[in-house]
Amino acid sequence: TSKKKNDEEGQKIISEAVDSLHADLKNLGLKVKVDDRDYLRNGAKYFEWERKGVPLRIEIGPRDIKNGVCVFKYRAGDMADEKQSVKLGEAASVAVSGLNRLQENLFEAAKKRLEASITENITYEEMKTALEGDEASMYPGAGLYLVPWKCDADNEKKNKGRMQSNHSLLPHI
Repeated sequence: TSKKKNDEEGQKIISEAVDSLHADLKNLGLKVKVDDRDYLRNGAKYFEWERKGVPLRIEIGPRDIKNGVCVFKYRAGDMADEKQSVKLGEAASVAVSGLNRLQENLFEAAKKRLEASITENITYEEMKTALEGDEASMYPGAGLYLVPWKCDADNEKKNKGRMQSNHSLLPHI
């Protein structure tokens, strides 16, 4: 006999599986939100949580429980292309490792974007020319410039008057 999510027994089985996974995920330190609104279609719920930036959606339905699995769908990263079928007993630990991997990938991508946006080995005049010709709508621009200049308060005031830019007086190590 097949349990459907609309029958009382099917609802109870799904609820127990969701509650168990919810507790496991919370015990491993993850923030968890169970979306049990049955007046919304699944697609509407998926879109809402993706729009909010939730990195991992876990789906559990009657067939999944029958097969002892749940379905993972990541929002970003190299795992975002496909849904993954994960054993219910391993779901919490797989979620933690997957989210850690996602975080590492996003961090590495951000570091590469930052490194690509830094301009070095140019003169102050070259930087000034580049900034004067840059339009905010033309981003991505160079972004950050590491330029040697006389580092004192008087020079900073003089240069702030010349250009609309922020100066960080930090030694480049």
